[in-house]
Amino acid sequence: MKALIDEGFIGEPFIFNGFEQNSQWLDPQNPLRQVDHTADQSRLQVSSLEGYGAPIMDIGHLCMGSRFAQVVGTMKNFIPERMVRATGTMMRMNIDDGDIFIGEFANGAIGSIQTSFVTVGNYPGIEARVYGSKGALICRMVEENGVAETLKAASADAVEFRELEIPQRFYPTGGSPRESWRSLFYANLTHSFISEIRGDVAGNEGNFEDGAHVQELINAVERSYRQRRWVSIPLERDGVA
Repeated sequence: MKALIDEGFIGEPFIFNGFEQNSQWLDPQNPLRQVDHTADQSRLQVSSLEGYGAPIMDIGHLCMGSRFAQVVGTMKNFIPERMVRATGTMMRMNIDDGDIFIGEFANGAIGSIQTSFVTVGNYPGIEARVYGSKGALICRMVEENGVAETLKAASADAVEFRELEIPQRFYPTGGSPRESWRSLFYANLTHSFISEIRGDVAGNEGNFEDGAHVQELINAVERSYRQRRWVSIPLERDGVA
């Protein structure tokens, strides 16, 4: 997707839609992990927004060639009682298990991102949609019917989406979209990491600066939810307009 965008396939980027969600914790008996079970349960705690939101936010920044400049969003706790791994008991867990936000990018594009632990569907479940002045692309990194990744495209003169074959150069040696997403994900991760160390690729696919911007975006959406307003990025200190 990023290579096609860089080649000018979509033209000027207009809209980004991102989804990272699945039904992993739809069943409250499925032990919840990586949460602070001692937190104040009268206050909604950030969970899906950070745990699931970070990767798709990063993909949004990557695809649009810009970062969010202002956002407005909300979070929700849909399933109040859960089995918690740390305690081995059912207890009140006031966590964000579903959230959504919209925003404006610094380059004038707009976008939306939705994440959730409790949306029915396969997992992992990542989907990114990019629409521009010349074309549109939809990529899904969801293991369905024996295929782990798909990419579809449409253009202004051929508006019906068609599936594209992903070139082999985007996979490690022997890699294929028909292998398990679990093995493909870690194979790609390792391949990218080693390729960067060896100098086989120019630049990198992510760094600490990218991570800091994603964390600031997460903080901005949380602030928007708590203060019920649009929030600009970069963030001002708490208490400063």
